[in-house]
Amino acid sequence: MYRHSNLKLVDLVNHGLDLMNQGEYKKAIDVFEKAIKIDSKHFIPWSNLGLSYLELGDYDKAIEILKHAVQL
Repeated sequence: MYRHSNLKLVDLVNHGLDLMNQGEYKKAIDVFEKAIKIDSKHFIPWSNLGLSYLELGDYDKAIEILKHAVQL
C-alpha cells in the first residue's frame, strides 16, 4: 500500500497497482497519468507508469519514463 499526504494521489496509485496486479496495464497507465497530474514530482506514479509500459512491451517508452522517475 502506497502512502502520501494527498489522499487522491494515494487512491489513484493504489488503484493503479491493483490494475497492474490484475494484468490491466493499459488501464493502469491511465490511472498513473492522472496521479502524475496531481503530483508530477513524485517518483512512485512515474515508476509504476514505466513498469506498466514495460509489461506491455513498449520498451522505449518504459525506458524514457523510468529514466525520468530516477531523476526525481
